[in-house]
Amino acid sequence: LDGCCRVILIDPKDNFIVTFAIHRGMVEGSSDSILPLNNLFEHSGKFMQGKLYNIDTESSTVVIENLDLDHSTPGTFFSLHFDILCLCTGTNLNMFRNTTGLSIHNYFKLTRNQITKSYKIAIVGSGSVGIEFAGEIKQK
Repeated sequence: LDGCCRVILIDPKDNFIVTFAIHRGMVEGSSDSILPLNNLFEHSGKFMQGKLYNIDTESSTVVIENLDLDHSTPGTFFSLHFDILCLCTGTNLNMFRNTTGLSIHNYFKLTRNQITKSYKIAIVGSGSVGIEFAGEIKQK
């Protein structure tokens, strides 16, 4: 839809984490699984770092709490008019809540350093996450 209509993406985080790739990121210390949202759109879209505060369906507006620490005053509120509202609540990955891409990258580097220096690594659980993480460590 980029180019044919104006899309505004609003999210409290300034990045998107590709969850199925975080294991490799932690093992390699890379941030390839962290995608910045500020350059997601090329033409008619826009990313705004904020948190939904209120939806008014009668006036077709949303009230957003500004969370952009770099370009404006955080904690202020603003309204946006919409023709169509897509409310996408997503999932809850507590591991990286309220973090920026840089601090996640630092977490990946720290984890990689700990893995590199370790002689024995215990992975508790053989679900998909445990198996994937063990496989990434084994490859290194």
